[in-house]
Amino acid sequence: MKVLNQTLSEKIEERRHLYLQKIYKKKILLIGWSRETHTIAENLNTISDKYAVVGCMRTNSRDPVTVLPKTTLHIFGDLSEMEVFLHLIPLKVSVIIVVDPDVRHHQMLQILHQARKYNVELWTIPQLSNAFIGNLKFFHFYGHPVIKIKDNNIPRRKLFIKTILDYLAAICGLILTWPILLLTAILIKWTSPGPVFFKQERVGQNGRAFKVIKFRSMFVDAEKGCGPILCLLNDKRITPLGRILRKIHIDELPQFFNILNGTMGIVGPRPERPALVEKYIQHIPFYNDRFVINPGITGMAQVYGAYHSNAEEKLIFDLNYIHNFSLWLDLKICFTTVFEAFSNLVFASRK
Repeated sequence: MKVLNQTLSEKIEERRHLYLQKIYKKKILLIGWSRETHTIAENLNTISDKYAVVGCMRTNSRDPVTVLPKTTLHIFGDLSEMEVFLHLIPLKVSVIIVVDPDVRHHQMLQILHQARKYNVELWTIPQLSNAFIGNLKFFHFYGHPVIKIKDNNIPRRKLFIKTILDYLAAICGLILTWPILLLTAILIKWTSPGPVFFKQERVGQNGRAFKVIKFRSMFVDAEKGCGPILCLLNDKRITPLGRILRKIHIDELPQFFNILNGTMGIVGPRPERPALVEKYIQHIPFYNDRFVINPGITGMAQVYGAYHSNAEEKLIFDLNYIHNFSLWLDLKICFTTVFEAFSNLVFASRK
């Protein structure tokens, strides 16, 4: 234990000057090494002004303290050293995030015990299997505590109110944004050959197909050689103007017409193409659950997830939205979308 204490202290002191530069940030310890760990650490340490990752711990390894090649991310042994780590770290850890999808029950209890003992917040990354379960309700069954797994259906009354509000929002949106719609149409026609609008078959509520309407942001026949694939980072099929339109979400504005014809809503899962949906259904269990509600111009996955997230990560956001559906959540997502678009517009104008 003395050797371990000394080793930890030496390694921590080597990086202490870097941590002191971020003294105002809340410190995060990641539990488990998975594909999520490095991504989370890099993203937080690069873009967050509130949090900084100080390292991670494995769940089933006795390896000594190491630093991952080409990174500054420390691996501080395994869970048996957690209490030593939390006690010795010069800058107090504020949050522990469990990123290992295979963490065991007894390990989770151990992590929870240490988090409460040292007054540290405990978070966990949701796995797709968690999202499949649906809403949970605790109740007593003849003296036994049980959990009832509820279905994902949204009450009809709430869906009716949401539909009415979507219609009103679409009408107001078209009235307020018609100058932007007109200017965008002129710029598209001026900067690249082809139609102003782009129509494509997508899958909507209850699996019904419909034509989504968007401003064209790609070159004509962009999928001629590759077929239906997801948009990639720095995709060469996107026009220069289209890259700006996507950044500030103006390409989505014509979808107000989809709302008026009843095929979309303001907020909901992102509408996907039939070919991709067919593939996802075959490989991702319960993918059909996202079709209990109309797809949306914006949504939880679009606002809180990364643009290039994979289908499973987006599905977690979609099911989370469906499980927690409320008009207040819709308002929150709408305001966040508008704020993000405005921020991107300001940032783009300064470049």
